[in-house]
Amino acid sequence: MGNKDVYGLCDGNVAYQLHFIVAIEKEWLAPLKYFGVYDDTDYSAITWLGNKYDQEELLFAQLRDDLADRILNAWLEHRQTRTLAFCSSIKQADFLSNYFNHNGYRTISLNSKNKNISRKEAIQKLTNQEIDIIFTVDLFNEGVDIPSVDTLLFARPTESLTIFTQQVGRGLRLHDGKEYCHIIDFDR
Repeated sequence: MGNKDVYGLCDGNVAYQLHFIVAIEKEWLAPLKYFGVYDDTDYSAITWLGNKYDQEELLFAQLRDDLADRILNAWLEHRQTRTLAFCSSIKQADFLSNYFNHNGYRTISLNSKNKNISRKEAIQKLTNQEIDIIFTVDLFNEGVDIPSVDTLLFARPTESLTIFTQQVGRGLRLHDGKEYCHIIDFDR
């Protein structure tokens, strides 16, 4: 992801490779249950800019109460105790957090511009079940360990298999009492 040649470090060879499915089979990671939820958003009507969607057009499609209500209902049907939700923009994360909070749930929108709460504080609140969900934008794709997360909510179109795999990894850490990680994915 850093635009550097990782293979160059190993003279073009893969030093070691282990797919996360094998790690689940070896019980090094938690197993998952995947819930694909139909998203009726017409992404073909949104301009594709080569590696991502036009941000304004995507926001117009995402910031709708009817879609937020479908996301909330899917989450209620498939959630467990601690949820990390991946959004495509700060506006979407704020919108969904406000929508869920208005409906009686405890959530935080956490992003790079957030000054009200630190990442560490938000993680602690989620771990302690003081909040139900952290809605985030590209903060927790990699390099963060929150073993208690047992539900992942994908409220965004993920254009990169690498990013999707990294995000799935946020819920696969082993933790006492976690039998499965539930993945709720609004797919198309």
